[in-house]
Amino acid sequence: MSLYHPDNIIAEITFAGRAAVSGIRLSGPDVINIVEDFFNRKFPENRYAYFVRHDLDEIVLICYNAPASYTGENVCEIFCHGNPVISSGIITAMIGSPGYNLRTAMPGEFTKRAYFNGKIDLLQAESVVDLINAHSVSEVIYRNRVLKGELSERMATVKDLLMDIAVKSEIEIDFDDENLIDFSYSDAIDFSETAVSIVNEVLTTFANVEKFAEGLRVVITGPVNVGKSTLFNRLIGKNRALTDAEPGTTRDYIEHDLMLEGLDITFTDTAGLRPEGAGNIERMGMDNVAELIENAVMVVEVADSDGYSYQYEGSIRVRNKIDCRDPGEKKPGIIYVSALTGNGVEELRCHVLDLLRVKLKNGTDMETGFLVSGVQKQKISELRSNLVLLISELKNNAQVDVISMLVINCIQVINDILGIEKPGCEVLDLLFSRFCIGK
Repeated sequence: MSLYHPDNIIAEITFAGRAAVSGIRLSGPDVINIVEDFFNRKFPENRYAYFVRHDLDEIVLICYNAPASYTGENVCEIFCHGNPVISSGIITAMIGSPGYNLRTAMPGEFTKRAYFNGKIDLLQAESVVDLINAHSVSEVIYRNRVLKGELSERMATVKDLLMDIAVKSEIEIDFDDENLIDFSYSDAIDFSETAVSIVNEVLTTFANVEKFAEGLRVVITGPVNVGKSTLFNRLIGKNRALTDAEPGTTRDYIEHDLMLEGLDITFTDTAGLRPEGAGNIERMGMDNVAELIENAVMVVEVADSDGYSYQYEGSIRVRNKIDCRDPGEKKPGIIYVSALTGNGVEELRCHVLDLLRVKLKNGTDMETGFLVSGVQKQKISELRSNLVLLISELKNNAQVDVISMLVINCIQVINDILGIEKPGCEVLDLLFSRFCIGK
C-alpha cells in the first residue's frame, strides 16, 4: 500500500516541556540532504549516532535510510537538551532552510506514513496511541502484542484459510467445464472451523484480560463506622478520605490510583452499609456499592468485631480497631489490623498484592492476551458471525456461488480490520499464481 509523499515533515517526538532530552524526527525523501546542509557535514553511515556541535546546542543525530525506518521513508532523528527554546529553535530554523519542502508534521502523520508505506497494518497503527495511553504494565504487554503484529498474524492465518476456499470456489464457478478442480465441501468446512476456532480464541482473550488490564479495582466495603476510610488512607499512603467518629461520613465512593510493584491498582472506599438510619445521600452511596463490587477484581471486607458475617465470596476479610478491642484468639482467614496506628496494614497490603498476582495469572493469559479498541473487537465479532454463517451454509451444501460470496464477505471484514485492499483482486491474483490459469 505504498504511497509516495513528495514533502518532508518534522516534529518533536518527546513531551513538549523541560526535560533532560528532547527528540526531533524528520521523515521524507530529502531529509538526509536537509540535515547535511543544515549542519554542514555528511552523515554517510546508516543507523550511526553522530555527535554534532551547533549554535543552538550540542546534539546527537541518527539517520535511517528507507525503507528500514519507522515510516518506511528516509528518517533522521535529532536529540538535544530538553529545553523548548532549543527544540523549537532547531525545528523553526530547519523549516526556514531554503530549497527544501519541509513542514511541521500533522498529528499522527509519522504513523500514518508508516501505515501507507506498509511498515504496519491498521491494527498496529491504531494500537500505537493505545500503547501510549496504557495504564498498567499488563496493559502495556497486551497492547504491545498488537503493535508487534501478533494479532495481525492470527488474522492473516484466518485469511489464508479463507483464501484457499475463495480460490477453489472461484475456479469451480468460472472454470467448471475445464475440470480443473473439484470443490470439496468437507475441506472447506475443516478450514472454516479452524478459522472460527482461532477467532474464538482471540475473542476469549479479550474477555479475559479487559477486567485486569486497565487497572485492578480493589473495593473496600463493610458496615458503617468500622474504619474503612481510615484503612483506605493507610493503604494509599495519604489522607484522601475525610474521617470522623460519626457514622456515615462517606456518602459517595472515593477512588485513588496507585502503582504498587508494577501493578496499577485503583483502591475504592465506599459508603458504609447499614440497614436503617441512613439519609437519602448515604443510601444512594450504598446503592453504588453493588455495582462497584461487580466490576472489582478484589473486595476487602472490613469489620470491627468477630461477629460480622462476611458477605462476599473470595473477599479479603479484615478485622479493624485491634488497638481499641483486643481480638483475643485470632481466627484463620482474617487479617487483624489497626488502621489508626498502622499495625497490620503492611501485612494486608502484601496480602492484597499477592492475591492480585494470583488473579492476574489465573484470570489472564500473559503469553497470548490482546487488548484492542471497541471498534476492533466489534469487527472481529462480526468476522466470527460471518464464519458461523459460512460453516452453516457449507454443511447445508449451498451453491458454490453462495459459498464464494460468504467467503468474500469474511475476507472483506479481515481486510477492514487490517486496512488493506478489497478481496476481489487478491483472490484473482492468488488464483492465477497458484493454478497458472491462462498460461
